[in-house]
Amino acid sequence: MPLVEEKLAQYGVHPQQIIFEVTESASLTNLGATQDMIKKLMELGCEFSIDDFGTGFSTFSYLKQLPANSVKVDGSFVKDMKDNPIDRALVKSICEVARALNKTTVAEFVEDEETALELRKMGVNFLQGYHISKPLGINVITERY
Repeated sequence: MPLVEEKLAQYGVHPQQIIFEVTESASLTNLGATQDMIKKLMELGCEFSIDDFGTGFSTFSYLKQLPANSVKVDGSFVKDMKDNPIDRALVKSICEVARALNKTTVAEFVEDEETALELRKMGVNFLQGYHISKPLGINVITERY
Protein backbone atom coordinates (compact mmCIF):
# COMPACT_ATOMS: atom_id res chain seq x y z
CA MET A 1 0.00 0.00 0.00
CA PRO A 2 2.86 2.45 0.52
CA LEU A 3 3.44 2.65 -3.25
CA VAL A 4 -0.22 3.45 -3.93
CA GLU A 5 -0.30 6.06 -1.16
CA GLU A 6 2.91 7.59 -2.51
CA LYS A 7 1.57 7.82 -6.08
CA LEU A 8 -1.76 9.28 -4.95
CA ALA A 9 0.10 12.00 -3.04
CA GLN A 10 2.66 12.55 -5.80
CA TYR A 11 0.01 13.16 -8.46
CA GLY A 12 -2.59 14.81 -6.21
CA VAL A 13 -5.23 12.21 -6.99
CA HIS A 14 -8.07 11.60 -4.55
CA PRO A 15 -8.45 7.87 -3.81
CA GLN A 16 -12.18 8.10 -4.61
CA GLN A 17 -11.20 8.84 -8.22
CA ILE A 18 -9.49 5.46 -8.57
CA ILE A 19 -11.37 2.29 -9.45
CA PHE A 20 -9.24 -0.83 -9.52
CA GLU A 21 -10.56 -3.65 -11.67
CA VAL A 22 -9.77 -7.19 -10.62
CA THR A 23 -10.63 -10.06 -12.92
CA GLU A 24 -12.35 -13.00 -11.34
CA SER A 25 -9.70 -15.42 -12.63
CA ALA A 26 -6.88 -13.39 -11.05
CA SER A 27 -8.62 -13.10 -7.70
CA LEU A 28 -9.55 -16.78 -7.55
CA THR A 29 -5.86 -17.71 -7.56
CA ASN A 30 -5.52 -16.50 -3.97
CA LEU A 31 -8.88 -15.32 -2.70
CA GLY A 32 -7.68 -14.52 0.83
CA ALA A 33 -4.82 -12.32 -0.35
CA THR A 34 -7.11 -10.60 -2.85
CA GLN A 35 -9.69 -9.87 -0.15
CA ASP A 36 -7.00 -8.39 2.12
CA MET A 37 -5.57 -6.21 -0.63
CA ILE A 38 -9.00 -4.93 -1.64
CA LYS A 39 -9.91 -4.10 1.96
CA LYS A 40 -6.68 -2.16 2.49
CA LEU A 41 -7.10 -0.14 -0.70
CA MET A 42 -10.75 0.52 0.10
CA GLU A 43 -9.67 1.84 3.51
CA LEU A 44 -7.64 4.43 1.58
CA GLY A 45 -10.83 5.38 -0.26
CA CYS A 46 -10.23 3.57 -3.56
CA GLU A 47 -13.00 1.59 -5.22
CA PHE A 48 -12.98 -1.89 -6.73
CA SER A 49 -14.82 -3.54 -9.56
CA ILE A 50 -15.01 -7.24 -10.39
CA ASP A 51 -14.21 -7.31 -14.11
CA ASP A 52 -15.41 -9.88 -16.65
CA PHE A 53 -17.88 -11.41 -14.22
CA GLY A 54 -19.51 -14.51 -15.60
CA THR A 55 -16.45 -15.92 -17.34
CA GLY A 56 -14.22 -18.56 -15.89
CA PHE A 57 -15.30 -20.43 -12.80
CA SER A 58 -17.08 -17.72 -10.86
CA THR A 59 -20.20 -18.26 -8.81
CA PHE A 60 -22.59 -15.86 -7.19
CA SER A 61 -20.99 -16.65 -3.84
CA TYR A 62 -17.85 -15.09 -5.29
CA LEU A 63 -19.72 -11.77 -5.40
CA LYS A 64 -20.43 -12.10 -1.69
CA GLN A 65 -16.82 -12.89 -0.81
CA LEU A 66 -15.08 -9.99 -2.51
CA PRO A 67 -15.66 -6.55 -1.02
CA ALA A 68 -15.92 -4.86 -4.42
CA ASN A 69 -18.06 -1.78 -5.10
CA SER A 70 -19.17 -2.85 -8.56
CA VAL A 71 -19.52 -5.75 -10.97
CA LYS A 72 -18.74 -5.55 -14.68
CA VAL A 73 -20.90 -7.96 -16.66
CA ASP A 74 -18.70 -9.59 -19.26
CA GLY A 75 -19.32 -8.41 -22.81
CA SER A 76 -19.54 -11.96 -24.13
CA PHE A 77 -23.02 -12.15 -22.56
CA VAL A 78 -24.07 -8.58 -23.36
CA LYS A 79 -23.22 -8.62 -27.07
CA ASP A 80 -25.51 -11.57 -27.86
CA MET A 81 -28.32 -10.97 -25.37
CA LYS A 82 -30.71 -9.60 -28.03
CA ASP A 83 -30.69 -12.91 -29.90
CA ASN A 84 -29.83 -15.34 -27.12
CA PRO A 85 -32.33 -15.76 -24.28
CA ILE A 86 -29.75 -17.61 -22.17
CA ASP A 87 -27.30 -14.68 -22.36
CA ARG A 88 -30.13 -12.26 -21.56
CA ALA A 89 -31.15 -14.33 -18.52
CA LEU A 90 -27.54 -14.49 -17.32
CA VAL A 91 -27.09 -10.72 -17.62
CA LYS A 92 -30.36 -10.12 -15.79
CA SER A 93 -29.43 -12.58 -13.02
CA ILE A 94 -25.98 -11.08 -12.51
CA CYS A 95 -27.52 -7.61 -12.26
CA GLU A 96 -30.21 -8.71 -9.80
CA VAL A 97 -27.72 -10.44 -7.50
CA ALA A 98 -25.30 -7.50 -7.69
CA ARG A 99 -28.12 -5.09 -6.81
CA ALA A 100 -29.17 -7.29 -3.85
CA LEU A 101 -25.56 -7.11 -2.63
CA ASN A 102 -25.61 -3.31 -3.03
CA LYS A 103 -23.02 -3.35 -5.81
CA THR A 104 -23.08 -1.05 -8.82
CA THR A 105 -23.33 -2.77 -12.22
CA VAL A 106 -21.48 -2.01 -15.44
CA ALA A 107 -22.28 -3.74 -18.74
CA GLU A 108 -19.44 -4.12 -21.23
CA PHE A 109 -19.69 -4.33 -25.05
CA VAL A 110 -22.80 -2.16 -25.50
CA GLU A 111 -22.86 -1.74 -29.27
CA ASP A 112 -26.36 -0.45 -30.10
CA GLU A 113 -29.35 1.46 -28.73
CA GLU A 114 -31.58 -1.61 -28.42
CA THR A 115 -29.08 -3.30 -26.11
CA ALA A 116 -28.55 -0.08 -24.15
CA LEU A 117 -32.30 0.32 -23.58
CA GLU A 118 -32.70 -3.29 -22.46
CA LEU A 119 -29.79 -2.97 -20.02
CA ARG A 120 -31.27 0.23 -18.59
CA LYS A 121 -34.60 -1.59 -18.10
CA MET A 122 -32.69 -4.26 -16.17
CA GLY A 123 -31.33 -1.53 -13.92
CA VAL A 124 -27.71 -1.58 -15.06
CA ASN A 125 -26.00 1.49 -13.62
CA PHE A 126 -23.33 2.13 -16.27
CA LEU A 127 -22.85 1.13 -19.91
CA GLN A 128 -19.52 0.69 -21.66
CA GLY A 129 -18.95 0.11 -25.35
CA TYR A 130 -18.81 1.68 -28.80
CA HIS A 131 -22.47 2.75 -28.64
CA ILE A 132 -21.52 5.01 -25.74
CA SER A 133 -18.12 6.10 -27.06
CA LYS A 134 -15.22 4.73 -29.01
CA PRO A 135 -11.91 4.82 -27.13
CA LEU A 136 -10.56 8.37 -26.89
CA GLY A 137 -6.97 9.55 -26.74
CA ILE A 138 -5.78 11.51 -23.73
CA ASN A 139 -5.64 14.73 -25.80
CA VAL A 140 -9.31 14.43 -26.76
CA ILE A 141 -10.33 13.67 -23.18
CA THR A 142 -8.47 16.66 -21.76
CA GLU A 143 -9.96 18.97 -24.41
CA ARG A 144 -13.51 17.79 -23.73
CA TYR A 145 -13.38 17.47 -19.99
